[in-house]
Amino acid sequence: MNGVATEGARAAGGGATWASAWALSILPLTAPLGTQLGSEVSRSALVLLPWLALIGLPRARAGGSGLAVPLALLAGPLAVGFHLDLGRGAAVGELAWTAVPALSMAALLGAAAARAAGRPVTRAVYGALWLGVVAGVPIAAAVLGWGGAPGGGGAAFLDLVATSSPLDWLVRRASGESGESGRGGAAALWRPLAVAVGLCAVSFLVPSGARAAPGEGLQA
Repeated sequence: MNGVATEGARAAGGGATWASAWALSILPLTAPLGTQLGSEVSRSALVLLPWLALIGLPRARAGGSGLAVPLALLAGPLAVGFHLDLGRGAAVGELAWTAVPALSMAALLGAAAARAAGRPVTRAVYGALWLGVVAGVPIAAAVLGWGGAPGGGGAAFLDLVATSSPLDWLVRRASGESGESGRGGAAALWRPLAVAVGLCAVSFLVPSGARAAPGEGLQA
């Protein structure tokens, strides 16, 4: 009976995560937000953004659906995003250069989060790296940039780490910084891709420690 309850709670938690990602992904496609976005903004990149952010979120328990459910939920909004981007004149190659790396990094981060879930030591290491490189430093760099913080070695290092985040790369792709030399361009992809590969490797290579007891923690 406890096992059934645990599986039910795990499924409910995973369902809440994917429902949140789906709700956020359709916002750029709907009025009034969708109609207020500039013509240079990629709708498909904005659709992908919440999925890339939430699929790698550190969690205490692994869900049982793998990537099947998020991919199924993503398909519809992403198709609409592609249609809107083609309507604004975006090239198919440009859209593919956004979607394929973003989906690849999402798969890597999703696999890493699932592997680390339920393994206390692995989860702690993965969670610290994810929070620092993928989410925390880019947010800190953005806040400092808005505040007009002075430059320097520290700011340059912060910017280097921030631009290594898969989320930062996708945000820049969405905003139109997609030139070859731009921060959302091809030349800038290797760092966030390396981060995703590195986090996935860490989740498989770091000793797992004692596994969490059944039902312990909450599914993200």
